[in-house]
Amino acid sequence: MAIKNLLIDIDGVLVNMEDGAYPGAAEAINKLKEKKFPFLLCTNRTVTSKAELIAELQRNGFQITEDDVSTTISEAVQYMKEKVDVPRVFVLAIPSVEEEVKMHGCKIVSEYGKADFVLVGTDTTVTYDRLNLAFRIAFEQGAELVALHKTALGPREDGYMIAGGALVTGLEYSTGKSAKVIGKPNPFFYERSLKKMNALPEETAMIGDDFASDLSGAIKAGLTTILVKTGNYQADFKNKPVPKECDHVIDSIADILTLIE
Repeated sequence: MAIKNLLIDIDGVLVNMEDGAYPGAAEAINKLKEKKFPFLLCTNRTVTSKAELIAELQRNGFQITEDDVSTTISEAVQYMKEKVDVPRVFVLAIPSVEEEVKMHGCKIVSEYGKADFVLVGTDTTVTYDRLNLAFRIAFEQGAELVALHKTALGPREDGYMIAGGALVTGLEYSTGKSAKVIGKPNPFFYERSLKKMNALPEETAMIGDDFASDLSGAIKAGLTTILVKTGNYQADFKNKPVPKECDHVIDSIADILTLIE
C-alpha cells in the first residue's frame, strides 16, 4: 500500500546537535509542506521546550509551525490532564520541562508532599537528593510514574549522553511500579500520533535513525518503517547488518521524496 502519511523523528534524522540540519533535510521537509503531504515531526527530546525546538528548526531553514511538531512533553501533559483536571506534578527533568508543564496548567510540586504524578525525563542537573525525592513521592505518597521516554542514550555536542531511560528504570526498580511511558517506542505514542493525523497505520511510515527507539514500536503498530543512515545509525549499524524488519533504508531524509513519489 502506498505511503500517505509520515511520522518523522527529529534528532538524528533532521538535525544533530553539533552541526545543525543534515544536508537536504530542510529542503525535503519544505517540499513536503509545499506538496501538502501529511507529516508530523516527533521527538523524545526533553532537554529543550517545544517552543525552543521549533525555533531551532526554523533557524535551520525548516518552514514548520507548532502544529507540525509533537513532543513527549506536550503529550505527557495531555495524558495527565485527561486523568486529573489540575494535575499536581513533581518533575524530574531539566528546568525548561518544568516550566512547560506549569505553562500548560499543571501545579508543580517542588518539595516532599502529595502529588498526582512524578514526571521523568532526561535530567542533566539531577542530584541524588532530587532522585530520592522523586522516589519518595512515588513510593510513599502514591504518585503515578510517568516517563517522557525510556531512551537509553542521546546525542550531545561531544558525543553521547545517558538519557532519561536510566532514571525511569531506576525508579521503577526501587518503587516496584511500572511507569506510563509516553514517547517512542511505546504504542501510546503511535496511537496518539495517528489519531492526531487522522491516519491509518497501514498508510503511514515512521522515519527514524534508531531502530530500538523509533522503529521497533512502529513495526508493532503496523506502520511501514524507514531507517536513515544518519544519527544513531552510525553507532548502531555501521558495522552490523540492518534488521530485516526494516521496510526501507535510505541514506538520509533528503531521499524521502524519491521513495514516496
